[in-house]
This record gives sequence, C-alpha cells and structure tokens, in this order.
Amino acid sequence: MELILAIKGRGFVMMASTSTTEHKEMMQEKYILNPLGQHTMITFGGLTDGLSLRFKKKILRQLDMFEVSNGYSLTPKAAVHFSRTNLARYKRSQPNNQISMLIGGIDVINGPELHCIDSNGTAASIPYGVHGSRPEFCDTLLRDHFQPNLHQEAAYKALKNCSDQIIKKFGDNKFNFKAYVIKRGGINRVGYGEPLKSNVTPC
Repeated sequence: MELILAIKGRGFVMMASTSTTEHKEMMQEKYILNPLGQHTMITFGGLTDGLSLRFKKKILRQLDMFEVSNGYSLTPKAAVHFSRTNLARYKRSQPNNQISMLIGGIDVINGPELHCIDSNGTAASIPYGVHGSRPEFCDTLLRDHFQPNLHQEAAYKALKNCSDQIIKKFGDNKFNFKAYVIKRGGINRVGYGEPLKSNVTPC
C-alpha cells in the first residue's frame, strides 16, 4: 500500500509518504517525493508502466536542467504550468494515461502553494491532496482536520492520523511514514534539522 499526502498551512506546505514495507521498492520508484530546488516538491500518481515512469523522469530531468542552466528554480506555479503542458502533450499520444501530480512549495510573493494536476493536464490550487491507495477515504479525513492557517504541529498530526487510519483499516501495521515541510528556509524532514538539497532523494 502506497500513499502520498499533502496539506497547506500557515507559511508552509507539508507533504508525506507512507508505504508498507513489502512495497517499499515499488514506492521508491512510483510515489517518491521529489524536491525541485529548495522550495518546491513534486510527486506523481498513476505511474503504471514503463512509459509513464519515463515521462516522470523526463519531467524531473528538464526541471533540474532549468535550475542548472539559469541558477534558480521555477516557482511552484511555473513548475505547474510546465508540468501540465507536458502532461497534456503526453495525453495526446497516450490517451489511456492516468498520471496525476501534486506540486507544493513556497513562492516568495504568494507564500505557500499546493496544486494538483489531473490526468488531462488540468491544474487547480488546493488546500490538501492525496495520491495512491484509497484517496477517497483520506480525502474525508483531511477535510475533517483542515483549517485555514493550520499550524505545523496540527498539520503533521493530520497527515500522520490519516496514514495511521488507512493502514489500520486497509493494510497492516508494518509501514514507513516520512513527512517533509517546505518553508521559506527550505525543505526539512519533520522532526529533523537537515535541509534537503535539490539532488537529494528524500524518501
């Protein structure tokens, strides 16, 4: 069982991943949280075959190349625009595509942003989001916990509770939970002090 959770709070975006231990290897390939520079993270859902995995790698490579070439990273909205344009183009050649994305980050002007992109390339700004196993169950749990201007501790508890509940209801108790918070100071593992670099694989 694999699950990606994200929620927007007061001055931050928090994203978390959960995987049962027997599916850890698949989780690392399909549902990994990917940092884009110091202030944005992206994750992909619906990666079901080699073509979709290659699409993911292509997007990440091109976003990384932008930072290398220009010396700065795309803003969250710019990353959304780039990704949805490429996904819509991919959809035309692969009509059965079910790839979706969550992109969260901090904009120096607009503050915390969280966006979802569906399999048709349609993007929307959201307060929280879910990818992976049982999204409808988690959507209800996050809706019950979400409040505007949520504090970091409350956001972590909401994501951890959602993870705990879905594992208890649909899986087993052998799972890995990792959460990351994106703030103006960078991306950090919740409960840890070391910021992530853009070339670091967080989970």
